[in-house]
Amino acid sequence: MLRDIPATVSEVFPIGAGSKCIRMQTAQQMPYAPGQFMMIRCEMKEDEEFKIRDGKKPVQQRAFSVSSSPLNTAYLEFTAKPTENAFFSDYLARKVSVGHPFFVSGPFGHFFYQDEMQDIVLLGAGSGIAPLLGIMRYIRDKRLQAKAHLIYSNKTEQDILWRQEIEGLSGGNISHLFTLTQQQWEGSKGRIDAEMMRKHVHDATVFFLCGPMPFVQEMERILAAEFQVPKERVKKEIYD
Repeated sequence: MLRDIPATVSEVFPIGAGSKCIRMQTAQQMPYAPGQFMMIRCEMKEDEEFKIRDGKKPVQQRAFSVSSSPLNTAYLEFTAKPTENAFFSDYLARKVSVGHPFFVSGPFGHFFYQDEMQDIVLLGAGSGIAPLLGIMRYIRDKRLQAKAHLIYSNKTEQDILWRQEIEGLSGGNISHLFTLTQQQWEGSKGRIDAEMMRKHVHDATVFFLCGPMPFVQEMERILAAEFQVPKERVKKEIYD
């Protein structure tokens, strides 16, 4: 693990629903496994549109999953989604631009893919797509034969992050299903449940769950109660 490695934002671009992709170049390479997270720290700057509220300190540090593939050494990539109470994420999504300095520490976490995992299912909601996308990219970049199926839940079509890339990744051993909970459309509708899994999931060896706590807990419950999946075959990352 490396600590406080200087980093500079090299790219920022929208990925849907007001969210941004933040790419950083680091002063030295930071090896990590697909799915892990880093701690990123910076001094926030106030302006007319952004104020540091509730007596918080200007220097803030938070955990962010890496959405880039470990085989891509050009940058580290993070997904920032603004929500009502996501103070630091809101700053990244709204105010960070090319050249902004950061410090990065990591990697951290036991939520990661290993090459020997052959048939995996990725269950995600909202910004929980970040590490799952990193896993899909890694499988593609390393040309692994592992089957990976993503089921990705969002409220509306506009909330689907990284949609075009996910669609581009799909084909052959990588596949996806988008499902919406608050909008009618031609695709899958409703929350991820046992019926949806029975229809779209077959012969999975490992399940990766990522999203808000209620989502992850419900996925755990379904896998245990409906499919008798042992805990050791379920990896989870909870976003508060």
